[in-house]
Amino acid sequence: MSSAGRSAPVASASGLIAALEEEVDATLFSRTTRAVTLTEAGAKHLMRIEAILAELDEAAVRS
Repeated sequence: MSSAGRSAPVASASGLIAALEEEVDATLFSRTTRAVTLTEAGAKHLMRIEAILAELDEAAVRS
């Protein structure tokens, strides 16, 4: 596989993350050449998303 083929999913994910960060007006990930970690804002959004998903799971079980 060419290097362009391997980088396409990464570029796509990066674009989606950038769009999400723009939508929520916050930097969600800290990026270095060696690691990607959640920022404090990213961790807060993750907690909220996990709560929403748990509510959806509970609703699916009840129906």
